[in-house]
Amino acid sequence: MMKVMSDHNHPGRVPSPPSTPLPDAVHHGHLGRAFQLMAWGLGHHIDQAMSTYLADEIDWAAAAFDRMGRKDDLQASDPLFQLLVIRRFWGPAFKDSLGDDLRPAIEQLIEARNLWAHFSLPAEVGYVDRNLGLIADLLAKVDAPEAAEVRALRAALHQPTVGDTGDVRLIPEPDPDTTDLADQLEETEAAFASLQDRINALGAELEKARAHRESSTAELGRATQEIAELEQSSADLEERIVAHRDGRMMLISLFVAVLIGMALVIVLISAS
Repeated sequence: MMKVMSDHNHPGRVPSPPSTPLPDAVHHGHLGRAFQLMAWGLGHHIDQAMSTYLADEIDWAAAAFDRMGRKDDLQASDPLFQLLVIRRFWGPAFKDSLGDDLRPAIEQLIEARNLWAHFSLPAEVGYVDRNLGLIADLLAKVDAPEAAEVRALRAALHQPTVGDTGDVRLIPEPDPDTTDLADQLEETEAAFASLQDRINALGAELEKARAHRESSTAELGRATQEIAELEQSSADLEERIVAHRDGRMMLISLFVAVLIGMALVIVLISAS
């Protein structure tokens, strides 16, 4: 869908700047929107067809992944997955409902989807126009109401670009996939910033722990030294105590000897 910007004096019209070609970004947005509409419009039809063909499987999407030899890297609602399923199971599941005339369109749309995903769409409007037409035909074949919106997108490609008529400017709807990517990028950046904050906080805590460990090591060294000094002082004191005790014992022995000598002298004096 397209929105028309307007001014207050001329609803639906704005003063025209110099003529500018339709940018590639608009082509990309148109085709991205069309692929999303295709996925919505074909989803029910593909689900019914594949559930019938793979009735013995619990999950037909997982079985289809396996039979196509692909990893489960796409969702069942992804436009590329849907196109690959239609191509792989064309004969038994989709030939009768879609008809042989649309079979070449599937290959073209797979190619266009891959170019779109890699931002490699050809510059000419005709390429986008052809693929929008194929998507509209495919949706119309299964009576999907989204076909009308795809036709509107196709018609918008042929509307006048800025300055071609002098006053009309068309503003495309934003591409859903591009918007999703921008949202995911913003979420990733926010998560990265949060992770960086956590890393910084952990770094600060680690630095504090390192400083505390160094302080504790220094205190332990000082305590060990003090204990060694106390042990040395204790040994010195014990040695002094032993020397003092030995000295007292010698004095006591000498005093006893003197008393014994005096007693002998008294005895001898008394005997004479």
